[in-house]
Amino acid sequence: MTDTILKALRRDEAGKSVARKMRQAGQTPAVLYGGDEAPIHLALDTHEADYLFRRISVENTIVDLEVEGEKGSVQTLVREIQTHPWKATLLHVDFLRIQKGVAVDVEIPLN
Repeated sequence: MTDTILKALRRDEAGKSVARKMRQAGQTPAVLYGGDEAPIHLALDTHEADYLFRRISVENTIVDLEVEGEKGSVQTLVREIQTHPWKATLLHVDFLRIQKGVAVDVEIPLN
């Protein structure tokens, strides 16, 4: 079993200029949404996130997000990863919060 824990920081600001500054500082903007709660804007360590996403099957692996200032971790699925068109760098990540008892559609690759 692979370790699928990813640490995230809450961020209050959103927008293109903020995202550019974050990327220059080695962080990737992200959003956690789903369930009954409002979306949360996050910042991920780019190196840590890239390393995790290269090791797992992103479409169907549950990722435990440890958001700074929150108790415990949040179980999520990666809904979308945006990457630079010709560089292999992360631009943005969307996470879907998983709730017990709620059905979720997941793609499973067959080899």
